[in-house]
Amino acid sequence: MTSPFPQHRDMVMGHYSTAAWMRTFVLAMSDDAGEQVDLADFRYLDHEHARAAVEMLDAYRDNPHAPGFASLVEACRQRRREEQAAAIRDRALEAWLPLVTRALRQRGLYAGMAEDKYAWFAVRFDAGDTPEQAAQRAQDDNLQAYLG
Repeated sequence: MTSPFPQHRDMVMGHYSTAAWMRTFVLAMSDDAGEQVDLADFRYLDHEHARAAVEMLDAYRDNPHAPGFASLVEACRQRRREEQAAAIRDRALEAWLPLVTRALRQRGLYAGMAEDKYAWFAVRFDAGDTPEQAAQRAQDDNLQAYLG
């Protein structure tokens, strides 16, 4: 019989809320300190996900040191780190944008440009521009002319 951990990996690593619950479920089986899963949510799983969770739990109980389990746990940990880094980045970007709006106003530019051209400014944020540098670049690139 094949290990359910690699068999259900795509289901666990998906980009949807049930997959996030499945990752927490896998991490709770591991020795990650403090990781808990609300088993009351189990009743909301569709049959496919519920079956996968039970299969993984049974396999874990039989062999908690299975390579497939360890690999899946590491993938879940990596996803968790990526999600945490993305959340930190998003909070920093959201704090940065009002400063860009102020810098745009100071240059006599349309202050709503930071919202209207959110993706453009997010690229500038990721490049490490200060709010003033981003506003200057928007002015230099005549970004305001492309609104509307």
